[in-house]
Amino acid sequence: MGFSSSVLDTLYHGESPFSSRNIDIKHEKPLDETLHNVWIKEPAHSGVLTKDGVENIALHKYQSGTSTYFDDFCNPIWTKLTEGLPMWLAPNMVSTLGLSCLYAVYMITWYYTERLDNWVPSWVLVANGLATIAYYTLDCMDGKQARRTNTSSPLGQLFDHGVDCLGNLNSISAASAYLMLGGT
Repeated sequence: MGFSSSVLDTLYHGESPFSSRNIDIKHEKPLDETLHNVWIKEPAHSGVLTKDGVENIALHKYQSGTSTYFDDFCNPIWTKLTEGLPMWLAPNMVSTLGLSCLYAVYMITWYYTERLDNWVPSWVLVANGLATIAYYTLDCMDGKQARRTNTSSPLGQLFDHGVDCLGNLNSISAASAYLMLGGT
């Protein structure tokens, strides 16, 4: 499936490629297959992206980076755990479950040291560690679940990376609570 230069020119120059002659409005999908991976609504600021930029976005395929020794060690475990998930469970729900573990211990940490300047019980720090392990495990399982259920999508990848960013909040707050940094 390739993109015709006229489609890319249309996207680049800001004309809407989704006029009544090019799109099935009822189903919000292109009548031809040329715009299969491109957004249905045109960009808010036309002319910002180059033609190459638009084509790169449309043709983007995720490629994972290199794996570590830890990944190689844990991958069979994550695969086995993923096989235990029901097929109806959405990968984004797996991500959300991991984030909810971190959110729960974040709230517990906040309860004991709202300003991160008080001593916290040791069990709170242990709970933070266990929640981080659960989160990391579920984070590694969500992509496997997406491929297993054939529901991988750029939106799912964006959601996963957004959850990863929110998960960093817990790691930072747990370290700050442990070090009693306060006022950060």
